[in-house]
Amino acid sequence: REQLRRSRHSRTFLVESGTGELWSELQTGDRYVVADCGGGTVDLTVHQIEQPQGTLKELYKASGGPHGAVGVDLAFEAMLCQIFGEDFIQSFKVKRPAAWVDLMIAFEARKRTAWPGRANALNISLPFSFIDYYKRHRGQSVEAALRRSNMKIVKWSSQGMLRLTQEAMNELFQPTICNIVKHI
Repeated sequence: REQLRRSRHSRTFLVESGTGELWSELQTGDRYVVADCGGGTVDLTVHQIEQPQGTLKELYKASGGPHGAVGVDLAFEAMLCQIFGEDFIQSFKVKRPAAWVDLMIAFEARKRTAWPGRANALNISLPFSFIDYYKRHRGQSVEAALRRSNMKIVKWSSQGMLRLTQEAMNELFQPTICNIVKHI
């Protein structure tokens, strides 16, 4: 299904599948931005329709920067460092690499369900080895670390999960979004 949103000054196309109807809406002289949002980068190109048959003129060559989903992952890691300590996170990554990957996979799955209007928190399961390693390394519980961090936007669930509020998710996405907007 294809959705088309028009405003007085521009047209924004959100294409879920197919492009046939999209081209029927474009006219000679129309311009559009192609945003290729990958895991590590966002590349932008600007095209202009030259003829009704659909030939294109590239107005702005593909360029971008390291503004993809990896930036959100790095912000999540920084948040974990703020809560649990950078030395602990670095040690955990080295001593328990498979558990670190599991944690990041859990975050990735939840990250994909985040959106600005979401009211409820996102739950991210902490691997048991993270909880256990933290208790052994620091001599206190993960819950105590969260309380000590005074980070009100991340809560602890008794089911072994971090609960990231909408505000927390916004903080994780905001630097990447700002970089993309600056690039545009």
